[in-house]
Amino acid sequence: MKRSLKTKKINELISDFVSKQNTKGRYSNLSFSSLWEQVIGKEVSRETKKIKFQNNTLCVSIENPYLKRDLIAQKDKILQRIQDLNSNVSYIVFD
Repeated sequence: MKRSLKTKKINELISDFVSKQNTKGRYSNLSFSSLWEQVIGKEVSRETKKIKFQNNTLCVSIENPYLKRDLIAQKDKILQRIQDLNSNVSYIVFD
């Protein structure tokens, strides 16, 4: 790998770093209940009893057993949509 001879000032490096971090984690500060509602929608969000985030796992309690079964079937798609907004979530579990 060849080293670039162009030098940058420290304030340019810091501003580049901060701008990359802001664009990458722009949705990471959303609360998990608002994140869940944004991904799933208001109708399904109303059927949700509890949302808990622990050890990179989002645990979601669903009241309606039929809805829970449908969500489990679409688990991979839901997880991908959540990870697009918050990269801290690695797994999703339905209670």
